[in-house]
Amino acid sequence: MNSRDAVTDSYRPEYRYNLVRNSATEVSRLKTGGDFRDRINSMILVFRGVQEYSHVGIVTGFASVNNSIPDIFVPRQVEEHLDYLCMIAYDEPFESGIESQFSKDLQRLCIYNPNAVLQSLRTRLMDNSTNPSVSAEILQWASRQEATAIRTLIVDLLSAGLRHPSSLVRDVAASGLAYLDEDAAIIYLRQALEREDIPELREDLEDLIRSLET
Repeated sequence: MNSRDAVTDSYRPEYRYNLVRNSATEVSRLKTGGDFRDRINSMILVFRGVQEYSHVGIVTGFASVNNSIPDIFVPRQVEEHLDYLCMIAYDEPFESGIESQFSKDLQRLCIYNPNAVLQSLRTRLMDNSTNPSVSAEILQWASRQEATAIRTLIVDLLSAGLRHPSSLVRDVAASGLAYLDEDAAIIYLRQALEREDIPELREDLEDLIRSLET
């Protein structure tokens, strides 16, 4: 089980996350071996000054799908934590209607720095640097987020998924966007329909658009 020890002083709060997993079989999923695996096993990420990160807007060099959304500074610790979560999620079997361990871990991380987490996830999606099944699970998780404060970032993440090379990811992005925000979805889905060249997915997009317009 992930454990948390929060150490605070009068100047800077410090949060420590021990990423050792419950099951030895989960650890064995890591594709690396030797000393690196040993280090990952006992990896502890330190999030310093969490409150300082929550409202920072610093250009990171990655273009936003929605130009009205400024790029957000992503702390190195958040990137490393997401690297780890995506790596161990590679072999996790994702089942429809069942919340995955990966989704639960994303939710825990998002509580502490939602803006940075969503920025990093969007960048990974646009770079196509994550396994398609893991990317699809990210979008499934995103579509369930109901917090008003991050709604714009969630819509931006899902709309980015409509441009992904994987048809699986595009399909999940379309469904998630339609479920989350009907008004915004119609515009994005129409644009996606113009680009889509897979007949089955075109039919799905057309069905979604019709259902949203009626």
